[in-house]
Parts: sequence; C-alpha cells; structure tokens
Amino acid sequence: MGMTVDETRCLGCAACAAICPEDALTLVRGTPEFSEDCTECSWCAKVCPVGAIKREG
Repeated sequence: MGMTVDETRCLGCAACAAICPEDALTLVRGTPEFSEDCTECSWCAKVCPVGAIKREG
C-alpha cells in the first residue's frame, strides 16, 4: 500500500502538505513527496482539489 501522486494532474498548490497531521508531505519541485512518517490517513487525497493523490491497495 501507499499514497501516490499523479504528477500530470498535480497543481503544486501544497494543500496536501498543509493538511497532513504527521507533516509527512513536502513539495519537491512542485510535487508532493511522502516521507516514511506517512500513516496513509488520506487527508491529503481528500483535500486535493484535482484528485491527484490516491491511496494504493
């Protein structure tokens, strides 16, 4: 399992990083990257305005 980002849809708005309760997301060159601290809570996917973040599995 894990979280994935569709880089072709991502706007780089950072809403996902702002909402993450674990501070497990950072934007690298405008694209979210997940750290090992990610608990797969899916808050980032819920707040993404374009649906670029999905939970695998």
